[in-house]
Amino acid sequence: MGFEVSIRGNIKAFISINKLHKLLGHTGEKSTRKTAKKHNIKLTANKMNICERCELSKSRLFNLNKTNQNPSKSIGDRLYIDSSWINVPSGGGNKYWFLIVDELSGYFWERFVRHKYDIVDEIIEVIFKINNYGYKVKTIWLENAGELMNLQSECNRKELGINFEYTYPYTPQQNGIVERKFQTLYNKIRSCLKK
Repeated sequence: MGFEVSIRGNIKAFISINKLHKLLGHTGEKSTRKTAKKHNIKLTANKMNICERCELSKSRLFNLNKTNQNPSKSIGDRLYIDSSWINVPSGGGNKYWFLIVDELSGYFWERFVRHKYDIVDEIIEVIFKINNYGYKVKTIWLENAGELMNLQSECNRKELGINFEYTYPYTPQQNGIVERKFQTLYNKIRSCLKK
């Protein structure tokens, strides 16, 4: 930033619009010009260049095509499963959290477990509960996570007749129903803890 002295003797700042844009936290061109005018700052460049950082911050992944072409027609047709973990174990010593979301109803089951390998037993228990209510679990959609890989072999061993569909690596968007449910629950928990 430089200074120039005007005829009246007042000190007047001058700066490039691109530099001021960065100093103001990457505000838009209109806001940058208004701020300069309000604070009597003379802009040395009239044209604002494209800011690489602003462009990167606006970038996002392309939308994925919908992988589910056949939506569920009854409860239990398709379940979405995912797991998460918490930094500090709960009072009962549980560190892992997983959700099972029914596609049709949006109803979800959540369980907390101490170890990742306990997740499979808990999921099978939920599947039996759904089947006992007169619904049939037909498809389970899940990530290629290590803790869930044993689920398919365990379901085959118990002859549950469930079809398994897996997401592609590094694409949590394909398991969006359960991922969104996690975010919703995390936000609710944070708001409850806020004083």
